[in-house]
Amino acid sequence: MEQWAEVRRLHRSEGVPIKEIARRLGIARNTVRAALKADEPPKYSRPARGSAVDAFEPHIRALLTEYPTMPATVIAQRIGWTHSLTVLKDRVRVIRPEYRGVDPVDRVVYSPGGVSQWDLWFPDYQIPLGDNTFGVFPVLVMTLAYSRFMAAIMLPTRQGGDLTAGMWQLTSRVGGVTKTLVWDREAAIGGKGKPTALAAAYCGTLGTSLRLAPPADPEFKGMVERNNRFFETSFLPGRTFTSPADFTNQFDWWATNVANTRTVRSIGGRPIDLLDADRAAMTALPPVAPHTGLHKRIQLPRDYYVRVAGNDYSVHPSVIGHHVEVVATIDRVRVMWNQVCVADHDRFWGTGRTVTDPPARAGRQRTPRHLLAQRNAYPLNQSRQPVGPSPRTRRRARSADPLAARLRHPLQRVLHHHHHRGHRDHRCCWRRRRDRRRDRIWRPPMTTTPAHEYSNLNGDKDIATHIDYLTRALKTPTIRRTWAQLAERARTEGWSHEQYLAAILDRQVSEREANGTSLRIAAARFPAIKTLDDFTFDHVPSLRRDIIAHLATATWIAKAHNVILLGPPGVGKTHLATALAINAAHHGYPVYFDTATGWATRLTDAHQHGRLPAELKRLRRYKVLIIDEIGYLPFDADTANLFFQLIAHRYEQGSLIITSNMPFGRWGEIFADDVIAAALIDRLVHHAEVITIDGDSYRTRHRRTE
Repeated sequence: MEQWAEVRRLHRSEGVPIKEIARRLGIARNTVRAALKADEPPKYSRPARGSAVDAFEPHIRALLTEYPTMPATVIAQRIGWTHSLTVLKDRVRVIRPEYRGVDPVDRVVYSPGGVSQWDLWFPDYQIPLGDNTFGVFPVLVMTLAYSRFMAAIMLPTRQGGDLTAGMWQLTSRVGGVTKTLVWDREAAIGGKGKPTALAAAYCGTLGTSLRLAPPADPEFKGMVERNNRFFETSFLPGRTFTSPADFTNQFDWWATNVANTRTVRSIGGRPIDLLDADRAAMTALPPVAPHTGLHKRIQLPRDYYVRVAGNDYSVHPSVIGHHVEVVATIDRVRVMWNQVCVADHDRFWGTGRTVTDPPARAGRQRTPRHLLAQRNAYPLNQSRQPVGPSPRTRRRARSADPLAARLRHPLQRVLHHHHHRGHRDHRCCWRRRRDRRRDRIWRPPMTTTPAHEYSNLNGDKDIATHIDYLTRALKTPTIRRTWAQLAERARTEGWSHEQYLAAILDRQVSEREANGTSLRIAAARFPAIKTLDDFTFDHVPSLRRDIIAHLATATWIAKAHNVILLGPPGVGKTHLATALAINAAHHGYPVYFDTATGWATRLTDAHQHGRLPAELKRLRRYKVLIIDEIGYLPFDADTANLFFQLIAHRYEQGSLIITSNMPFGRWGEIFADDVIAAALIDRLVHHAEVITIDGDSYRTRHRRTE
């Protein structure tokens, strides 16, 4: 190295000839020439030698071509590797990127009020619960993407009710709702890749959207992940906690005075200073609190205990045998019966505990008067006495008739009456028996209560009982659960009657719509859940986005128009068809998905059993039918005729989404008859949006890039 530097100095700085340099340094002239020609200092490199992996490399590449993520240990088993596993892992690590492809990470610029990231943090600390009991509990962490403001709360479990309760507390503390909530695939939020019904109802009430991170991709919500590590190193060390509430209180103080007041270099400011701008762009909190906490309705057993999160809580014995509502918040467990609280306990965060209220023990001997009065005032218990003779009287009368006593089975009695009473229609006997059963069931009179009679109700208890009955009659369980809470909030905040009515109806409609959408998507039997947000329009430049945006409005369904997607395999026809159908389900339309061969099997089976008209009539209740993959398999004449009947039955009555890899000019090859194909096309395209997609297969192009 020193000689190389000296050669270059003598020749370039002092102009010494090559021959003189060789004489002074005692080296060959060719060595001097090589040193002057080199662009970098000389370094020793060992000559390449063969490796034991070289002979197996073609087999390794063949496996990675088909399975890019196959572990090196499995590759070793497949190729029969008997040498050191480290050598094989090093070679696989070098080769794998050629087949797995790149996964670039984009930089995102967050706008105020746009995104909040959520995650669960599990601190490695045993929280005392009393009575020498300890536990490790999850901590729900929220990070606002724009201001980097952070907040957290400790929760008793990871169940959906506790998660939504914690989310609502943190959101209420901020004072606004961001446009998007980012979660990983937490089981209670979206463990299967789509939001759960509880999470969808929560987001619907808040008027926000829920975005789930891809599986095994913590960088998708890297802010909150880094904050969790920040908590481990900056908050936990040197602290002791006496209870879960003490943990939350200490964290709130630390976040307010330390974490949110430090300067964050990436945003050039303090989170507490940017919070106001973030909050100003957020959506306002809804007038109705979302449905949170653990809820269930059970019939109280004889041991008058209800189980919540692994613990048993006592209930007043006077309501044994009645259906009660169990509501568990983060710190309380309440049991309600007809809007009357029959149990109220502090929630125990551990498991295996039996919590008994002293009044419950006393209640086994004596029932409180207000509960007896409430139970007697309940309308459904008021008129359950059977109309007519009692069962005991009827048994005595039947035993007095020897023949009737022998005819115990209802069918025997019917045949006896039919034979001995002038051959009267035996259905009359069934009708009388049916009417007697109906008479024994209490039904409310078909009358309405005048407005002036509500003043005669005796206090809040009678009003609560009447509202409970009315909500059951109207089948509005959400109103039955929330009207009392909303009424208290309305009184506190001074709502008008119209505001209270709008709030309680909004709660009922939000929950009903969320449940209805989930049921419609599940009933459609999609092979996979695809949305328009997941579709990569850049891979299909010929596809017009304005047409897809128009179809996303679902206005074409009310007009019974069709959508026909034509193009070669792999350009996204099935993805678009599924996404448009799911979008229709979100708009309240029932949809059903099947391939062309599946529809052929269904129609053929109905035709063979003589119920094709009934099947076509049943399919009319679906506003959108998806027929996928027309053209991959030809149909015989009988199947083509059945398809024609389906298309003709749907013409101007319901919408169809059809995908095909064949242009219309070749549909005669699919249906084995040009006449039937022309009739099908005529009815399909009369009211239809025909979209032709050109381009290479996404799967083939993706494989080439790898």
